Amino acid sequence: MDIAYELTRDLYEKQRVIDNYLVEHKEDDQLLNQYFRNNYSKASLNTHRTLVYYLPYDAIDIRGNYRMMWATTTIAAVFLGLIHPGLSLLLAYDYYLLLRGTAIMNQTCNMVVLDRTKRHVFLSKLNFLGYE
Repeated sequence: MDIAYELTRDLYEKQRVIDNYLVEHKEDDQLLNQYFRNNYSKASLNTHRTLVYYLPYDAIDIRGNYRMMWATTTIAAVFLGLIHPGLSLLLAYDYYLLLRGTAIMNQTCNMVVLDRTKRHVFLSKLNFLGYE
């Protein structure tokens, strides 16, 4: 054992464990893992848009349900008005909630699409009547 050599070699070399199997099969390891490549390959970008979110409910169902809510509230107001004209005022809060529903429908996003450049997001929203 050469003492001068042991004192002069670096710390990493002293700590390195040499696996004889990997030394013998170094070419196979490089081929399988390809850790030691010095060239970089540029990945090809997606050339299509990506759907990120889609509302599971159809816009026609949302519109139909909203119109049905207006119809049933109006029919209830008419029947209560026939009993006594002041009773139809009990549904004023229901009409307020229906008007607030238009604001909520105006904020409903039914589709989010990521552009092919991955820099822009397209939002498809409903208007206050439930149309896209």
